[in-house]
Amino acid sequence: AVVSTQSTGENMKFLLYLTFLVGCTYGTVTKCLTDGNDGLVSAPCETPNNAACVGPVFDAAGTDGESTQERRCSATITASNCPTETCKSCETDDCNVAVAESFECDAYTVVDDAFKAAAAKQKCFKTVGGHGKCKTPGSAATTAAHAAKFATTAACGECDADDVTANLCKTVSSAVTVSAFLLPLLALLYTLF
Repeated sequence: AVVSTQSTGENMKFLLYLTFLVGCTYGTVTKCLTDGNDGLVSAPCETPNNAACVGPVFDAAGTDGESTQERRCSATITASNCPTETCKSCETDDCNVAVAESFECDAYTVVDDAFKAAAAKQKCFKTVGGHGKCKTPGSAATTAAHAAKFATTAACGECDADDVTANLCKTVSSAVTVSAFLLPLLALLYTLF
């Protein structure tokens, strides 16, 4: 087969141009998510050649389940402008997405010297796509000594290992409350039809 040198030269120019284009755009973001009044908003970066988008990391104790790190474009990523304890960086457009979502747990109050689930559920946070965990009183928990472990935001998350060993606390999945309602409902529907 005879290969034309003209087409080979044009192919080489094209490949060099393509390599240059990819090399110039790799690692550069042009827009990042920012925290707007109505949620996350995509915003163009004000300066060219931004290395990454930055955003918060998961923090269950945070107001919305995230650290206080501002979502924005960043020209450089260093330990001082994006510390790993509170900041996460990523290198594609709009990649600094939400890292937390809410779920609900039963908070407990003491009524007649017994633990009772409060009427209002407690808002808690988990990683996006993760399983929420809630604390419930164990068989050895007493209302006088352990009520604070299950009240308000303390009801969110996993029990301490020592409390589990001492039967003071049990960890349940936030999905358990849904399945506890759905399984009897499915059984009822099955028997009706």
